[in-house]
Amino acid sequence: MSSSLIWQLTRKQNAFLKKQRHSGGAQFSSHPFNLTGKHCFVDSGLNTDAVKVTALSVSTKKFGTKTTTEKLKKKSGGVAGVEKACAGYRSDLSKKADARYKKLLKGRTAPVTENREKKTRSNKL
Repeated sequence: MSSSLIWQLTRKQNAFLKKQRHSGGAQFSSHPFNLTGKHCFVDSGLNTDAVKVTALSVSTKKFGTKTTTEKLKKKSGGVAGVEKACAGYRSDLSKKADARYKKLLKGRTAPVTENREKKTRSNKL
């Protein structure tokens, strides 16, 4: 089946659709292969070629085939590893995957607080 037919059948109801009643009725998607979280045909991971980015790996899938996963190594990983994994896929997906990976790394590196004062506990009896 074509990806556009699958989208027409599943766009109004699927397990990953999150509808917002407030804020103008926005629709979001929680599908793991959706890089942006928007519920639209271009970003949908249900029916097209898709890329899934985590802090440690990049998974890719072509329409109708199995998923392939590449682990990102610390030395050769990073944005270059994401671009390498997305090489045979749509160019717009590689840009979105780079942005997603940078956001994941930014959230992962929290500031270290070494000289933190310990709080005293009250004695409740």
